[in-house]
Amino acid sequence: MEPLLKVTNLTKQLDAFSLKDISFSLEPGYIMGIIGLNGSGKTSLIRTITKLYQADSGEVLINGASVYQQEAKAKSVLGTVLDEDFFEPFLSPEENAALFGAFYPDFSLETFRELCHRFEIPLSEKVKNLSHGIRTRMQFAFAVSHQAQLYLMDEPAGGLDPYFRKSLIGCMQELVESGERSVIFSTHITEDLDQVADYILMIHDGEMRFCLDKEELLSQFRLFRGTREEIQSLPKDWIAGYQHDQYHSEALLFLTEENKKQLTQTLVPKLADILYYLERGDSHEEAHAAHHS
Repeated sequence: MEPLLKVTNLTKQLDAFSLKDISFSLEPGYIMGIIGLNGSGKTSLIRTITKLYQADSGEVLINGASVYQQEAKAKSVLGTVLDEDFFEPFLSPEENAALFGAFYPDFSLETFRELCHRFEIPLSEKVKNLSHGIRTRMQFAFAVSHQAQLYLMDEPAGGLDPYFRKSLIGCMQELVESGERSVIFSTHITEDLDQVADYILMIHDGEMRFCLDKEELLSQFRLFRGTREEIQSLPKDWIAGYQHDQYHSEALLFLTEENKKQLTQTLVPKLADILYYLERGDSHEEAHAAHHS
């Protein structure tokens, strides 16, 4: 099956920060989450994919069309939810939808109205008077209404209360059920990705550390909770990272064919555990280097 999104050797210099040679792809019917610490490059990556930033080198294909050489064709199937929206502030959501929907042949104003009702977006209020959270919902409603195939979102749950965050996640799942659409979103709320993501892309200091099937990623690690002495007694090349405090000790362990029979009293980690321990720059470095040597 042809990828809905294909990113090849993408590079972008931004002052002292740069995206470095990032490549990955996503087929229709899946949800991919992008994780990384603040400042790791998640937003820069999304902005470069959407051509808000012009790449220095590399290629982005959306449904086979180049974002850089066939921008109109590529973006006709792209729906975005970004920190800054494109709506006219002195128009209402309904007026904005009618204005910008004219650029999309499959846009449905009726669908937009229905989604506004579902997401409690006031149709007649001027956009400049709406909260950030409501404008986020509005971007999503507009993207669905023009029948986008690829949804690219930067922290879409930011500023949403738990009720609407759950509703948004539910909508993402509905979108990919047909097997024709895909969703990519960056987030610091890794619990959302624990629920719905099929793939996880981790970015660190502008570099892609991995892009893996979520279940494959989780199968590579186990979480061990015990005493400081128990963790210190483990082989160093088992340990991805650890933490000792006054009340408990914990370690993220690499799971291998050699040690999996011995690691029976461990837990499958959450994505937050993996992000936390792989990003720590102290306790895990020596073990991480040993594991990959």
